[in-house]
Amino acid sequence: MIVSEEHAQLIGENTTAFIDKGSKNGIEPGQQYSVYYQDTKKLDATSDETILLNPVNFGTLLVLHTEETTSTVIVTYSNKDIHPGDKVCSPMQ
Repeated sequence: MIVSEEHAQLIGENTTAFIDKGSKNGIEPGQQYSVYYQDTKKLDATSDETILLNPVNFGTLLVLHTEETTSTVIVTYSNKDIHPGDKVCSPMQ
């Protein structure tokens, strides 16, 4: 979902990167997106049933350029390392 321009395994602030969403997904230059993770938790020790916990935002991206299915972004904020494959959403979600 997110890959750095240099294909680095760790992505931080002021790094140019790419996401797998573009103009056909409504992405436009100037928009901001959040990078987040979402853990799961077992309901109890005797069950395999899990629930999704609330998403935790830990980074912000600014869209610089869009193609039909991809976009170029810059990481404007992160409070932990961003890794290729981390999830991106609009800040409203």
